[in-house]
Amino acid sequence: MQKLLNNFFLSEVLYRKVYDEYGEYVGKLWDIYVTADESYPRAIGYKIKKGGEYINYEFKSIHFYREDESRKIYMQVKAVKDTIMRKYSYLLSKNLLDKQIVDINGKKLVRVNDLRMAKMVGELKVIRS
Repeated sequence: MQKLLNNFFLSEVLYRKVYDEYGEYVGKLWDIYVTADESYPRAIGYKIKKGGEYINYEFKSIHFYREDESRKIYMQVKAVKDTIMRKYSYLLSKNLLDKQIVDINGKKLVRVNDLRMAKMVGELKVIRS
């Protein structure tokens, strides 16, 4: 049985095998693109690695599922297309995970160990580290 993941830590889904809604292997989820044009950074795309190739996809209709008995993460997608991400987007894992950033008050450095992602009003967003 599969459980819909409405919120999860980024580290739970990164570098895991991803399957489409038909059970076909898509690749490994390598990173998630976000844009910070709103109060919570919004996921706009994802990077998949299959073999030695990286493919960037847009978030259209996407849901993450986990099998109860295994750690397999399934990704159900519709209307997927290869895309080049916008200039004002950035990759979460590459740019934030295990990095030191200045806190929102600009007073101290904090280390980003993980990021919590959640569905909010139908969109996947970063809600906190």
